[in-house]
Amino acid sequence: MTRKINFSARVLIGLALLAFTKPIAADDFKCSDTIAGSFTSTLSGGPSCTSPIGVCTTGVLTGDLEGTYNFTMLTLSPSGNPNDPTEFHYTGSSVVDLGNGNRIFGNDSGVMHINPNPAGPSPFTTTVAFRGGEGAYEGAVGKIVATGVLIFATGNAEGSYSAAICSRKHND
Repeated sequence: MTRKINFSARVLIGLALLAFTKPIAADDFKCSDTIAGSFTSTLSGGPSCTSPIGVCTTGVLTGDLEGTYNFTMLTLSPSGNPNDPTEFHYTGSSVVDLGNGNRIFGNDSGVMHINPNPAGPSPFTTTVAFRGGEGAYEGAVGKIVATGVLIFATGNAEGSYSAAICSRKHND
């Protein structure tokens, strides 16, 4: 479901886009209402994982976004919080494939509380800031916020997401 965004939001989107590209009118974008759903993922490694620390995941999105995604972790470091030594910060990149040539590219940042027991849940929150896409999502802006838990012993994660996506209108 989509709706028209108000004038102030269109102006803010337009100004943000000016900072990164040639001038584009905010009316050239269509924005979603907040969308939500669930996700699952599995740790994946091997030669196809380009992570400098060896952590990649593949997953499935259900709900308002139906598709698959691949995440590559680029950094992982302790937060330095003396009250919580299990708290780590990470960054990465994601590709969300929504089928039919529609893909969204994102830069991820998040916080994970790594459980010292590998069979126990390690909760995390990730924010994916869009940096464009392909197909209907070429030039997409917006973000996904996902919260979930990872079980290191199995490599499986699950959780939920909410998102707002603005993509360029196409005159087909």
